[in-house]
Amino acid sequence: MNQCPTLKYLDLSGMMGLQVCSSHPLCVHEQVRALILSGSDVDDLSLKQLIDACPNLLHLDIENCAQISCNGLSDVRQLESLETLSIDGKQVSNELIPALSTLPNLKCITLVGPDASDVTLKMLIPLRGVKEIVILGTQVTQSGIKDFRSIRPETTVAYNHEQMH
Repeated sequence: MNQCPTLKYLDLSGMMGLQVCSSHPLCVHEQVRALILSGSDVDDLSLKQLIDACPNLLHLDIENCAQISCNGLSDVRQLESLETLSIDGKQVSNELIPALSTLPNLKCITLVGPDASDVTLKMLIPLRGVKEIVILGTQVTQSGIKDFRSIRPETTVAYNHEQMH
């Protein structure tokens, strides 16, 4: 897999039919630091293979990846260097939080999509290492943010004022 030894950023957003296997010419390796999969049809197995091939990721974007289940998301715990994670609201679950809590360097979560709500934001409270949450196009309300900040005042919650209800 050393076909592209200097590749650090790989954007596969919107890719359909993406399957990773040992014979696939996809150029992924341990030097890749950012992997953008948003809107692709990557599934659990392909996500695991990508995580295994790119163990030093700093940024992972899996927004709108409908084929990734809670089970597949648990593989994210292998990414000890991960600093930022972009996910959509339907991906946040009681099973995901323990996996994310094992990531020592996770500092920022971007939460996207109409499935994210005040309940989703509240589920992120136990992630003490996360210092910033970015909210885009969600159902999170001003009240939900206020409640979150009352419990986690040290965490910045950034959002678009126009989207608030």
